[in-house]
Amino acid sequence: MTGLMHVDETRLAALRDGRDPVLAGYRDALVDWVDRHRDWTPPRDLTSGSRTMEVLLEESAAYLTNAALAALITQEPRHLDLARTWARALARLPGQGVWANNYAFGVHAAGLGRALVWLHDDLDETDRAAIAGCIAHCVTDMVAGSYRGHEKAQWWAEAYLHHDHWIATGGYGEAALAVIDHFPEAGDWAERARDEFATALSWLGDDGGWLEGVADLVYAWSPLLAFYGAYRAVTGQDLHGAHPWLQASARFRLHHLLPDGSYVYCNDSFRSGRYNTGGAASCHVLRRLASVFGDGHVQWLADHDEAFDMSDSAQGVYEAAYEGHSVASDWQPYVDRQSVCVAWNALWHDGRVAAVAPGDLDPLAHFDNQGMVVMRSDWTGAATLATLSCGPLAGHRAADLYAASDGTVPDVNINHAHIDHGAITLFTKGRYVLIPAGYGRRDSGYQNTLSVDGAHFVTDPAARPRIQCVAREGDAVFTVADFTEGFGKVHGIESCRRSLLSLGGDTLFLVDDLRRRRQPSRIFGRMGWHLHHDPRVHSIRIDGATCDWVHGDAIDLRLTVLAPAKMAWETAEQHDVRTGEPFLGRTSIMMPEWREQEMTIVTVLAPPDVSAVAHPVAGGQGVLLQRDGRLTLAIIAQPGDGELRYTLDSPHDLVLAAGGPVRVHLMAEGAVRVDGIDVAAGGRLLRTTIDRK
Repeated sequence: MTGLMHVDETRLAALRDGRDPVLAGYRDALVDWVDRHRDWTPPRDLTSGSRTMEVLLEESAAYLTNAALAALITQEPRHLDLARTWARALARLPGQGVWANNYAFGVHAAGLGRALVWLHDDLDETDRAAIAGCIAHCVTDMVAGSYRGHEKAQWWAEAYLHHDHWIATGGYGEAALAVIDHFPEAGDWAERARDEFATALSWLGDDGGWLEGVADLVYAWSPLLAFYGAYRAVTGQDLHGAHPWLQASARFRLHHLLPDGSYVYCNDSFRSGRYNTGGAASCHVLRRLASVFGDGHVQWLADHDEAFDMSDSAQGVYEAAYEGHSVASDWQPYVDRQSVCVAWNALWHDGRVAAVAPGDLDPLAHFDNQGMVVMRSDWTGAATLATLSCGPLAGHRAADLYAASDGTVPDVNINHAHIDHGAITLFTKGRYVLIPAGYGRRDSGYQNTLSVDGAHFVTDPAARPRIQCVAREGDAVFTVADFTEGFGKVHGIESCRRSLLSLGGDTLFLVDDLRRRRQPSRIFGRMGWHLHHDPRVHSIRIDGATCDWVHGDAIDLRLTVLAPAKMAWETAEQHDVRTGEPFLGRTSIMMPEWREQEMTIVTVLAPPDVSAVAHPVAGGQGVLLQRDGRLTLAIIAQPGDGELRYTLDSPHDLVLAAGGPVRVHLMAEGAVRVDGIDVAAGGRLLRTTIDRK
């Protein structure tokens, strides 16, 4: 036998004796869950009923895991009988001679593997042989399916950045370790899983970013951490630190935490921060990461997520998301989210790691490989949080692989990424105002970005949109996104840059510069600038060159268009065909006749108590902001090494943002004259006060 796997004798004794009150609480929660759900019955087959095969397999594996661990801890007949009944039933699936051709058979086999190890002495030889045989059947099919070109190749083969590949790989790898004493080739099966994960991690950056969003990240973490834990228990080798991505990925999730306790849901993610069956709860995987890396901030996040995972509140996690979500306003919740975490909390909680609130962390985060900047004003519940996304669909490292592959890298890797080059989102006043696109709406037409001639960005994982710079001075943050390559070659875009200057977190000054390689047709050519909202939360009110997002009687956000002067507003809504309810609204600035070679769109997004007026600046775009009687002149310099000149005969704060070196000359009668302020290429942001003499 391979030992207990996931639970050593010390942890088992602590769970049994109950002297540690935290572990006793987790044990009691596990036993209580099993007792409350003892009337559940295992599926007789995988083709009947309304639930999809992967949902049945993953939920059944979670149930068996809980029942088997409860039986191991309590040794009570009711738990032993329940676990044996489920293990025997699940060992009959998929059936003799039936191909295990669903990625969730990996998780199914892993659940049987835990039962085989934990219940080893409580199973007779016939049961052990049947369970081990089913595991071998599933794992051999899964290993064969992981090779492209094999007759049993599955669609997820070499889809290293797709969460379903991780579900399959972690599952069959962990299951292989459970039968390593039964089959001589099981060690090779486990090594295949180890090598597949090593390849997947080599495609990821050191920043911890995950192309599918932080909800899908939980779904991917779960099988990886279970496999790595089992691998360490069986082989003595610790894989957790083999690549910096894993440790950094927990901080990726932490920075996506919204002030109201939900999560940023960019890419194919959900507001709850949970995804699908194995990712229906998140606290347990955070517990594991906190323990492995000794990270108190992650332990704090685990406490935060556990309060939701173990509550009786609305589910917030939806069944078999898939494409129906892109055209629906509501979805079917899972039966039970606690099923996937109650056993692992008991196994993975580490009381040696004290929780540390994130207030000491930098509120600005740049995930450079992923191409995403998260800008929050602070870590309080009243914070404002904005995001800017601009990177290759699968990240910069993967883009290199795609570019060098000659089309041999499967596009399935990017199935849950969004084409969101230059897209912004904004959460303020305790609500999302500018929302992410949401699950399934991957096309750039659903993102808060630009379109040219009615067309959207190309679906090219080798394209290299990028964040050019991120700089901060006090509460000002400046970042530049270059998404020229997002347009491909069809529309002749020579350059496309979005410069964003955030002031105090709740005021965003944007300058979008587009340039074509050639003069467009005098008749055809248009440009669109788009923002999206939830019409169930905000209504839109347009007045001249301003647009307000209104919640109840309050204005949460005002958009002021400073340029171009000739533009039109366009609004649209999507409605659920079943209910008629609107669930996605779009507000656009449209230039129906874009005939110039260049176009600059200058806008300010701010609370209604901030006035925004364009201010002339030679060599850049300027806006004069007034709030509570104080003037701030914000300037975004034109690209390149040049000079800025402006005149302002009033005391004011100056915030200057530049993508490179620039010199400033202030000509203000009655004010201090400042010559030759150098904004170095590494700084790119200057903040100062210009007072009267």
